[in-house]
Amino acid sequence: MIPPGLAFVSFSDRAWKAFETSKMPKFYFDIGKCRDLALKGQTPFTPAVSLYYGLDLALQMMADEGLEQCNARHHDVAEYTRQKVKALGLSLLAEGPQASDTVTSVRVPEGIDAGKLLAILNSEYETVLAAGQGKLAGKIVRIGHMGLVSKGDIDLAVLALESALGQLGYKKPAAVG
Repeated sequence: MIPPGLAFVSFSDRAWKAFETSKMPKFYFDIGKCRDLALKGQTPFTPAVSLYYGLDLALQMMADEGLEQCNARHHDVAEYTRQKVKALGLSLLAEGPQASDTVTSVRVPEGIDAGKLLAILNSEYETVLAAGQGKLAGKIVRIGHMGLVSKGDIDLAVLALESALGQLGYKKPAAVG
């Protein structure tokens, strides 16, 4: 429920032993340096302090709501998002148990330029969806629904998506609602 940029690592005693005996060079990230500095209340690099404040607030909000309720809310909004996207006649990258409660990946219809779609959403509808990455670049757009995202937020995003797709020539299949 915070912006990206933090990663959490947990090492077992066995993993620490493997680290200690490892001959592998540690050019970029030395977990041992992180551990040693953490014992002094420090970090090896300047941390993104705003993310720590965000994390503190998000954890408090989760504690207030209750973890089970928080997870249920995320699942409910994710299911709602997938239903709304399918109602547009669009297909999902993942469904069923593979579908995420954090983000819904939507396949961009054939003949639609994903870059143009995202640009229209951003500039004309003030709606930011994420692009696909790696092999999925240009093939999907991603709708995030983690954190304080409501069904109303999803309604607005899907309405914008439908309008932007229409501007690019997409027509919802007649068989869909």
